[in-house]
Amino acid sequence: MNDEVFWQAVAASVALATAVSTAVAWIVGSWARNRSRTEADWAFTVRARVVQIGPFAETEGTHGHIRVEGTLANAGDATAFRLTLSSSSGRSGLTTRINSPTSAYQQHDWLAVVRPGESVDYWAEVPPGDWSDLVITLDWIATPTRLKKHLQFELKPSEFRPDPTSIDE
Repeated sequence: MNDEVFWQAVAASVALATAVSTAVAWIVGSWARNRSRTEADWAFTVRARVVQIGPFAETEGTHGHIRVEGTLANAGDATAFRLTLSSSSGRSGLTTRINSPTSAYQQHDWLAVVRPGESVDYWAEVPPGDWSDLVITLDWIATPTRLKKHLQFELKPSEFRPDPTSIDE
């Protein structure tokens, strides 16, 4: 083997080792950054009851409708932006408490910001026959907001509570 071939082999080995170590460092760095990224996470309560008045009372006769209420709390370590709530029944909303002596509530179509540790109340209404099909979907934009990355959390109340119309009073 002459010197020229030897040094070409050394140069090729160094180039290959540099490329492999750069790729490994980039992969590990990307994984570590993604792993430690902050995220909003949701804790919730679910309450359900039969209501005799409201939008479904006329169409459902004397059975009224089921109203699901609860609290959603941002239990994560990141702020949730442009929070919206929808339900498979089409009737749902977000409410916040107004600081007043009467503890009144304010209705919202969406909330601009929900910081870690903050909570918001929600509601959804569904005809009695649709209880098991009700799905409540929470949608928000994760940081950084310039990427417009929408995240969703789905809640199916029937997995946590029995059908309120089947409970004897």
